[in-house]
Amino acid sequence: MKRIWIIFRASILTITRDPMALLFGVVFPVVLFFFFVNIFASPPSSFSADLYIYTPASSQLLQQVIDEAGKTSEAGKEGHVWLHLLPPEVQAESALDFVQRDALAKRRTPALFHLPEQWEAQLERGEPFTVSLYAQANDPGAYQAASILTAELLRAAGKLPTGSPIAIEAQPITPSGGSGVDRTTLNILLLTALITGGTQVVAQYAYLTTSGMKKKLLASPLQKHELLIELLAEAIVLIYVISFLLVLISTIYYRGTFLQSPLDVLLLAGSLAIVTIFSASLGLVLTALIKEPDYAVSAVLPIYLALMFLSGLAIPMIFFPDLLRQIAEFLPTRQIALALENSLFYGQHDLRLYGLSSLAAAGMFVLVWLVLPWRVIRR
Repeated sequence: MKRIWIIFRASILTITRDPMALLFGVVFPVVLFFFFVNIFASPPSSFSADLYIYTPASSQLLQQVIDEAGKTSEAGKEGHVWLHLLPPEVQAESALDFVQRDALAKRRTPALFHLPEQWEAQLERGEPFTVSLYAQANDPGAYQAASILTAELLRAAGKLPTGSPIAIEAQPITPSGGSGVDRTTLNILLLTALITGGTQVVAQYAYLTTSGMKKKLLASPLQKHELLIELLAEAIVLIYVISFLLVLISTIYYRGTFLQSPLDVLLLAGSLAIVTIFSASLGLVLTALIKEPDYAVSAVLPIYLALMFLSGLAIPMIFFPDLLRQIAEFLPTRQIALALENSLFYGQHDLRLYGLSSLAAAGMFVLVWLVLPWRVIRR
């Protein structure tokens, strides 16, 4: 442990004294956080929404509208509106509970378009009736989706939109799933662990390899496992420092609230360590394969950026094609992001996702220990 501590202390001093290391290791993630919060934390100009529909009886008119919406693209959507007709066995009093459970399981924002009894007959006769829209107050996409569905029902029934007999009554439901700032903060933390943590380890390994490793830093020969432990510990500490700064800014400046208990802090800290170990080990494996440490960082950075986008850390997954979304479900970075979302925003701890991502990180660490070339330097 003494040897590891000597290297660790020397590396940390190098980071704190190097302006470029401070810029890209600490300042850049903070700037990136402000950029993403201001761009993505507010409602987008082009919305997307999942709208569940309850009808007391089967309706050919409603089914026609849903089928026509489904012709434009897959999954019964019109533009960025996904229409989901509730199963016929769902009763009126349990419709909202069904929607909230299904939305949680499928990671959607719940919104329910609740049609009343005899609505189709009233629409045909032009008699006024009220539709209840259950949605979160901070979900403008649900209200726009309800307006689109209402216009389509009028069109299918041959009614003019002027003087519409359909009135929409908003029924707010308790927000869940975290605010935009909370979600953006979480994504930036994971993104920082993925890119900054991984590139930090790869860059340090390249430096030690190409410089021959200064002997004055060593108390005795450094074994491969000691090298890996030191590099990973250094990166994890750096990620924790950056994460503390980002969470502090999110809490004080943007009123972020996603860390509510010591358990939340432990889950976040453990998840950041898992992502850092996975990305760093992956980067070292690629470095060993290309056998050119000088080009290691530039070689692994495109892989990290691809993982960032495929894991939904930069762009919401709803904008991805179905094939890419299915592929993303197998990525450890996506699994840990989903596990944290479920734990911090919904109170649902999915041990399977945590376990799979931990196994992936452990497997990658074992792989890098097997393939990484390292010559023990003696005094």
